[in-house]
Amino acid sequence: MGHVHYFQASIDWEDPKCVANWPQLVQDARLIIEAAGIDLTGNWNPRDELIPPIVNLDQVCFNGLAEDGHDPFIFGPNPTTPSGEPVDVPVESVKTNRKPYNLPIATFLLRAHYLLGSGVSSDGYWGETEWMDARNLCRILWPDEPAYCPWKETVDGVQTAGFEVEMLIAAPSNALTQSDNLTVEGKLRQMQLDQESLLALGPAKSTVSNLDFSHTREWLAECVTDTDGHADCQEFAVQWENLPGVTFRVVDACKRCIVEAPEGSSFVALTYVWGGIDQPKLLEATSSLLSQEGGLDTIWAKIPATVRDAIEVCDKIGERYLWVDSLCIKQDSSRDMRVQIMRMKRIYSSAKCTIVAASADTADVGLLGTSSDGLSEACASESALDHFLQTTPWNSRAWCYQEKVLSHRAIIFTSRGIYLQCQKGTYNAETGLRLAEGKKTKSQVKYNGIGGMLSIPPEQGLESYISAVEYYSSRKLTKQSDRLNAFQAIFQRYRGSIDGMSSGFLYGMPVDGFDQLICFRNKPHSPHLRNTSFPSWSWLGWNGPVSFNRELLAAGRTRQTLQIDNQDWMINSGEALRSKRLRKRAGWNIGFSGGGFPSSLAPYYHEDCLSIAASTLHLSIDRHPVQTRDSENNGLYAVRPAYCSYMDPDPIVIPFAPKVPKGNSNRSSTDTHNLSVHGEHPPDCEAKTPLGYIWLDRDWRDKSQSADCVLRFMAMAGEKRGPVDPNAVADADLPDFEEKLERHAAEIRHFSNIHKIDPGLWNITVLMCLQPVMHGDIKDGADERVQVMDCCITEEEWLRLGAYTSFRKIV
Repeated sequence: MGHVHYFQASIDWEDPKCVANWPQLVQDARLIIEAAGIDLTGNWNPRDELIPPIVNLDQVCFNGLAEDGHDPFIFGPNPTTPSGEPVDVPVESVKTNRKPYNLPIATFLLRAHYLLGSGVSSDGYWGETEWMDARNLCRILWPDEPAYCPWKETVDGVQTAGFEVEMLIAAPSNALTQSDNLTVEGKLRQMQLDQESLLALGPAKSTVSNLDFSHTREWLAECVTDTDGHADCQEFAVQWENLPGVTFRVVDACKRCIVEAPEGSSFVALTYVWGGIDQPKLLEATSSLLSQEGGLDTIWAKIPATVRDAIEVCDKIGERYLWVDSLCIKQDSSRDMRVQIMRMKRIYSSAKCTIVAASADTADVGLLGTSSDGLSEACASESALDHFLQTTPWNSRAWCYQEKVLSHRAIIFTSRGIYLQCQKGTYNAETGLRLAEGKKTKSQVKYNGIGGMLSIPPEQGLESYISAVEYYSSRKLTKQSDRLNAFQAIFQRYRGSIDGMSSGFLYGMPVDGFDQLICFRNKPHSPHLRNTSFPSWSWLGWNGPVSFNRELLAAGRTRQTLQIDNQDWMINSGEALRSKRLRKRAGWNIGFSGGGFPSSLAPYYHEDCLSIAASTLHLSIDRHPVQTRDSENNGLYAVRPAYCSYMDPDPIVIPFAPKVPKGNSNRSSTDTHNLSVHGEHPPDCEAKTPLGYIWLDRDWRDKSQSADCVLRFMAMAGEKRGPVDPNAVADADLPDFEEKLERHAAEIRHFSNIHKIDPGLWNITVLMCLQPVMHGDIKDGADERVQVMDCCITEEEWLRLGAYTSFRKIV
């Protein structure tokens, strides 16, 4: 699709086919918008007041939100402006700049071509990422319908022009057993046979049948009715629009069947660990059976003990409806799975309470689980409970993080008792007494507790987000492809703004503060946990724990790696000059000596490849670590200059001292280096003094890199020493835009100041180690991140050692 997304608007809206199918397309638009999971606004200007996308029989109109928007997408027989004024001139194209709202636009146009026969043209190609993403979404939402290439194009040697290119047959969302594909009658018969064989084993066991829930009922009733003392505990109203093939289902604990949730009814949600066991699921073939009264009784013994216990608990506390993923989402419907994943925030934040199976490592052991530490005494304080919960299977599962922090109340079942937790406090379910707070542990901070992400204090938006990422990234996923899906509810917590600043997300990284956030650290460095579905510069690209540098963020947030400084909104708001005072961007003198930190060469697009100007230098990594962490198999390695002033200079490559071998711009550790020459040099040889130290996986260093390991390092962040740039303009001195001529002159001066390289002296405090891309679809000359390290290198020393400005592609 390139940068621009064109479609032709010369549709005969009175044509019988258009008249007949337009209402269906409007309905499909609602489904596409929800399934795409992209923040959208109905306003033409993406920075204007947020309003819902406009979807009615007159038009479909939406834009990306804030900086994730560009031109509005307008399509329909009677388009109007957001204020309701008719659009006189038909809108014939939309330019998206490859922003995320490409996805719903491209998907909608494919449906428009299919249903209306509308003409669609694009400056991209059918096989490019943007159209592939749209085709994949079509595959999910309409698995049995064809997709057509709407324009003439040669695909695999065949010219396309309005004929079917492929049938988008969706693969099942989960791996289903052979029995999952049986007919309803066959499934029923199999269930009956299974039930008969299980009857010989006696009734299904329960771990909660003999428990007293009187204190639980009292706590829940008080928490619900005391809207003053428990104001923060009140669940959100259920906001659920039923779409074709997507309804809000719950388990009816009284009738023992699956029903569509009655409007206005309360429900309880369950959060638990599946544990890889085979369990009954809601499928197309079983939905009619399980929706009949008593339908769950026919498979009761096959339902995992944890789910059975949860249904029984609902009955004991007076709650009729339970939401549990395996029985309330059609597991073989890609459409239902997609939309319900996008609605997880609504589900858990709208539940009256959430039942937590904390100690159960699989779904078949029951709510109370099994003891992992041999202890059975109850926890006497909140801190003791929190410490214990950190060791439970539930706390290690990635999907459970958003279920935890978006729940208002929780009934927590553990091998050491049952606890009741709301936003006011924690109680022992057996005694009804409130637990003492105790000494708070690190994991008890605001954004890791029950309901921790429901209410975010002012100016804590970014802190809440990076805290959520740190907690989430330390948890485990069965399918690494779910790394984004299992965090969707957290993304939805932010709608184009963080701490009052316009900020979308780029592969999970907030745009505001991107320059500082990209300096996150892998803890520990684990190259085997690289998730190649996402770029290495994003935390999503690593299936392991990460941490962010809060000192960098406290000094100021900038976005120069993504956005050039001459955009109107950055100039007019003063953001461009503010960024300049906070950070020295790398210049555009590619191939020459230069310092500064990564800067964009053009407005960013929603791509996995960062194209930047950066100051880089090849450095060596010692063969042996000076310190080790055996539990993490990490070592602390010294990083040194690879070249020194005692080596013959090459004035063609670098006009100062060290000689850099030809081909340096693409050098990797697989190239031949002889670092032993430094041993023959005098004591003041630069290579004999480490520039800093970096934590790396020891197997990676020993087995994947050569003995003389030399890699590219990129200056990422630093501190200014002075002098102050005499051309800097204070916030109060921003141009006066009231008079046209004055404005023009001021803008010229303003623009000149912004693009003048800061002559001040800086210390470099953070470096990023890079290596050439070694996997998958290798991008020519692209690097990927290895790890970051702290340092303190004067910019003069950095340049003297041979640093130069280069054009880098980081994936």
